[in-house]
Amino acid sequence: LNDVLATLREMMRCEVMNEPFANDTIIGLNHEELRAQSHNPMKYHNIKQMLLPDYSMGTAYSLINLIRTSVRETELLAVDAFMDNKKCVRTDIIEGLNRLSSAMHIMMCKQLAGEY
Repeated sequence: LNDVLATLREMMRCEVMNEPFANDTIIGLNHEELRAQSHNPMKYHNIKQMLLPDYSMGTAYSLINLIRTSVRETELLAVDAFMDNKKCVRTDIIEGLNRLSSAMHIMMCKQLAGEY
């Protein structure tokens, strides 16, 4: 979670300073690895794709999912916020939020798989 927090802080700093957001890894995974693991959790963590949350999955899983849904909501709001004459002016931040959402999904899979 500390890596997620650092990523969000860097993203906010870049937005405020009007600098490009460039982040090569989140939770130790590069962009290709994030996509691969989030799209095929069975292969990497022996977990079915996007299981609906259930109380039996535990508090930690639920809290990670809450963070994931907040990140996804922020991504959707960022699309609206960064539109200028029908052109998105901060695709770097929107892509970063999308990757962060994938990272949270992977963390949920790892929690269910007992990898934490």
